[in-house]
Amino acid sequence: MESSSPLSVLVVDDEPSVVRQLVDGLTISGFQVSGAESAVTALDRLTHDPDIGVVVSDIRMPGLDGLALAKRIACERDEQRATEVIIITGHATVEDAAHAVRSRVSDFLRKPFRLMEASKAVATALDRAAARRQEAVLKSAQCMRLSSLEAQARAMQQELADAVRLLSAVGVPADTYQKVERNLHAISHASRTPLIAIAGGADLLRNPSGTAGAAEYLELLRAGVVQAREAVELLEELHRVDRPPPEGQRQSCALHERISHAAALFMPRAQERGIALSVSKLAPVIVPGVADRLQRAVEHCLAEALDWAQPGARINAVLEPVQTPGTPPTRWAVLTILVAPAGMASPPEPPREIAFLETTSIWSRTQEGLRFSIARRLAEQHGGRLSSWNGGEGSMALRLALPS
Repeated sequence: MESSSPLSVLVVDDEPSVVRQLVDGLTISGFQVSGAESAVTALDRLTHDPDIGVVVSDIRMPGLDGLALAKRIACERDEQRATEVIIITGHATVEDAAHAVRSRVSDFLRKPFRLMEASKAVATALDRAAARRQEAVLKSAQCMRLSSLEAQARAMQQELADAVRLLSAVGVPADTYQKVERNLHAISHASRTPLIAIAGGADLLRNPSGTAGAAEYLELLRAGVVQAREAVELLEELHRVDRPPPEGQRQSCALHERISHAAALFMPRAQERGIALSVSKLAPVIVPGVADRLQRAVEHCLAEALDWAQPGARINAVLEPVQTPGTPPTRWAVLTILVAPAGMASPPEPPREIAFLETTSIWSRTQEGLRFSIARRLAEQHGGRLSSWNGGEGSMALRLALPS
């Protein structure tokens, strides 16, 4: 555990007078200092005092010398109790220097040295020890968070599996098998996407390149869990929308008002991502249906566009009344949501035709998202259709058409 006490210094030398002089001098310089007259005594102090951050030891001592003491500290002291070692030497050899590197000695004080030199070396070593301890605490917290997120990921996987089994267990008429198969494709896509982020973030976090990298991987992992939770919620909604609404809920609905409400709802999310969301034209159109389900269809269309758009993109919604030929002619309320990428001066306009009932229509290219699947099911329940168009160069459009 990280201590709230300031880190202290331990001076080790087999000559009591040297220990006393250096302890007194470093204390006057403002450090918290204690002394030990052997490496064995120093190791005992280190065992019982986690706040020792720097050991200043003579290199030549009977029994366990300074380099052996440094090696023991490096092996036995974990990073949350990281301790830097400064060696005092009168004539360091090349062999001593090699041993020092292997023992993780951080600095040398060559005799004779001045108190100012010792104080500067100790201050630098204390900073390094504090930084190592802080990094160890952060990594420990990240590992604990990783374990928690992995547990959440496993729970999300189980919820996804349960939701798929629940959907599969529902009896459906033969003529709806194609719709179920289409929805299962969206379910599969929604299930895999967040789990890839979770698995990737977990693998990278186990071997981070540094603290900043670990934080980035942790955010990737957290985003994957959020996406998995959202996928489960959308799966539950996809199952619910196939249930018939209670009797008496169908009524005349002002679709333009529903679109305005949804646009206001998603405006903060769009601004946060640097996306310009606007409604340039909403013709007053009344459609028959269940108001809350029509509201959800519009919300899912806008959310699908926001999920697809990149930062800096523009999203514009237009609602128009359209009449198609026939006997009698069919009147439609058509909501078109156009996404244009950043920097595109004049985004391509989507096709004006709404003959989306034909498989050859340019609007027959559909999205794979669960939100799209839910909105499409809600549109079909009201005798309408939802389709999409890929304009290339980062532009796309969704078109929701409802009989009015």
